[in-house]
Amino acid sequence: MNKPTGVHWLVVLGLAAAALVAAPSGTPAEDGYHFAYKFDKGHVQQYKVNFKQEMFWGSFSRSAIVDMEVTEKCVGVTDDGLFEIELVFDKVEASVMMFDRMQNSGIGEGLTGQSISYTVDKFGETNDVRAIGYIEAWNQIEQLVNEIANQFYVYLPAETHAEGDKWEHTDERDEDGMNITENWEYEFKKAEQVKGRDCAKVKAKVEFGIGGIASTPGGDFNMDGEGDGDYEFFFDGAENLIVKMKGSIEVKSDMVPVSGSGEEIESTVVYEIQRELL
Repeated sequence: MNKPTGVHWLVVLGLAAAALVAAPSGTPAEDGYHFAYKFDKGHVQQYKVNFKQEMFWGSFSRSAIVDMEVTEKCVGVTDDGLFEIELVFDKVEASVMMFDRMQNSGIGEGLTGQSISYTVDKFGETNDVRAIGYIEAWNQIEQLVNEIANQFYVYLPAETHAEGDKWEHTDERDEDGMNITENWEYEFKKAEQVKGRDCAKVKAKVEFGIGGIASTPGGDFNMDGEGDGDYEFFFDGAENLIVKMKGSIEVKSDMVPVSGSGEEIESTVVYEIQRELL
């Protein structure tokens, strides 16, 4: 699975749900922090996640709100340094608003109490996402669950950085007929106390470019779009985890039916996420 840093093309299609998280290995603030994932077997952390997604597709609009509590467990480390993770959905509440009517989503009930497994490397790239045991309607939610795992880890450079340092990350990939580019810029702003912890405050900006053919329930579309976003997270280098995070992204696209029939559609997706250690 190609790993972007917090948002995947499925968000633009209105299918994504997730959270950014990092649990890097760190050194004391005066010497800098080593921003790379490193889990020991037996590592367990719990997180609270809230995200909101608004999608405007021509005259159609849809909003989704999801609140989750999850437990992240490292159950092993492979010989080549991949961390074997189990993610438990302790509590999931989801609602969807369409045509100004709010209703509960079956995703919440379907995922609560369920678990998935996957591997993640030191940069935050996830692979081999699988259900643990039986999950009803797995075929319908597998892609969504892959997205949750994919977004759970922000990209980290596996480098040591001190206060004031900046770094960049670029990702370009082809995905289901689409070409997606992401250009990220990060800055270690300052050391700051959060929940009694000494943390590195990191801010990130991202710019997106998308193009190609998008397959949707409404047909295939030639798509051309761009977007940007801002993220902020607080990294506790002593305990190797993200204490708090928030981010937002807006992507605007022009969509033209491949069939040649039908009008061009303008779409906008706004994605907001917050995540906090319990």
